[in-house]
Amino acid sequence: MGDELKAVRSTNAGDSRTSVDSGKYIVWLQSLCPIADEEINASADSPPAREGTHKHLQKLFNLVGQEADLSIEVRWTEDVSAESVKDKEIVIYLVKDYASGLISSYVDGRIADESLSAAEKQPYEDLQTANANTEEAGLTLNEVSWSLCEVYVHDCYEARKGDLKDASNRNQLLEDCFGRMIANLGFHEAMHNKVDPTQADTWDLHKSGGKGLAKAEINDQTAHTDKNIELMASAVKKNQTQYIHGTTQAPPPKEKPKETPKKDDKEKPASTGFEDLSTEIDLGAP
Repeated sequence: MGDELKAVRSTNAGDSRTSVDSGKYIVWLQSLCPIADEEINASADSPPAREGTHKHLQKLFNLVGQEADLSIEVRWTEDVSAESVKDKEIVIYLVKDYASGLISSYVDGRIADESLSAAEKQPYEDLQTANANTEEAGLTLNEVSWSLCEVYVHDCYEARKGDLKDASNRNQLLEDCFGRMIANLGFHEAMHNKVDPTQADTWDLHKSGGKGLAKAEINDQTAHTDKNIELMASAVKKNQTQYIHGTTQAPPPKEKPKETPKKDDKEKPASTGFEDLSTEIDLGAP
C-alpha cells in the first residue's frame, strides 16, 4: 500500500572505536518536529503512531540483539542528552522534513563558517544542493567524531494521508502502516549510522546491504532480510558517538595565524580602552 520512499544518507567520515559494554543497550527515539492534520488528527506523536513505531522498531532490534547476544531496548525520550546516551547506543531523530531538520541546520552553519576553506565547504555545499528538492524520507550524516540520523515524518504522513482520511480503522493504520514506515526508515538510517563507518569508503549500503531495509527505496511493507540483521548485529557494539541535539557543536574554527604588528613611526592616539572589544558569532550546529 503506497509508494516506496527514498531513504538515503551522505557521509564524510566515520569513527568505529570500541569500548566496554555496560548495562542495557538503548535505541533512543526523539520527535523534534511532530506534524499534525486537524482533519484526521494524525501526528507522529499520536499514541497509535508512537506505539506502532516503537513496536515495529523493537521487533527489528530484538532480532539484532539475538544475533549480537545483546539486550536492546527501543525507548522514546522527550529530551535526549549526552549524559543519557551511552557508548555504542543510537539516537534516531524524527523531524518534519530535510529543510527543517538538524542536518540541514548543521550543513548551513558549515557553509556559512568563514573559517573554512572553499575545499572544506564543498562537501556540505554538495549535500545542500543534492537535498534542496528531494523526496528522501531519511538521511544520515557521518562526521569524523559523530553521526546524526533523522527520519522525515512529513513524507511518511503524506504517503499515508489518503489511506487515513476515510478509514474506519484509522488508529490501526496509524499503528501498523504509519508507525511501521517510520520504524523501517529508522532502522535503515540506523544502519547508515552504525554499519557505514565500519566499511570502506567505497562501500554502499543500498547496493551491498542485503536488500530489504537496506534498499534506497522502502515503505511500511518492506521486510528485513537476514543480511540486514547480520550487518547491524556486527556493527551495533561499535562505538559511534551520536549527535546530541542542542549540545553537539561543529568542530572549532581553525586558528588564524597571528599577524606581526608593523612598526609605525607615527604617534598613536591614546587608548580609550574599547578598541579590542568584539562580538563572536557561532555559526556552527544548533
